[in-house]
Amino acid sequence: MKNTDATYLGLTQEELKWFFQLNIFGRLINNPNRPDHTFKDDKHIKRYFNNYAGRLTSNTPDRNGYALVRVLTDRKRVGYRYMVVWFLMHGWLPPQDYQIIHVDGDKLNDFPSNLAMTPVANPTPLSTIQPLTPPKGMHIYAANTKTNLQGLR
Repeated sequence: MKNTDATYLGLTQEELKWFFQLNIFGRLINNPNRPDHTFKDDKHIKRYFNNYAGRLTSNTPDRNGYALVRVLTDRKRVGYRYMVVWFLMHGWLPPQDYQIIHVDGDKLNDFPSNLAMTPVANPTPLSTIQPLTPPKGMHIYAANTKTNLQGLR
């Protein structure tokens, strides 16, 4: 079922890690350790490390409501942020007859625990989908808010 020879945006999982990584909260960031060989020239290296390295990727939705990411190397590549998150987490893409959905219905919520794979022909109702748990060693914590603390009193 898994496509282990998969690429997304023409890049393998290891190559995609040159450009992006998940931070400790499960958010996609621009890789702060991006290798120099992935840049066209020194001008682009300086611009990247001054403006993008280690920062969250854009949250601006496209016309369909999904956030996009851009990979600039020899050519510009544009893809969906949720697909990059899935690919980084699992190393494979869903088979052709499956799709990745956002469990809570929010197309900008690309936390790994909010992404699930369902069949295209017979999608599972969102209310019955169990989100994937983070991999061993990765923890996602809720913010301490008054609402969260009220139950502790």
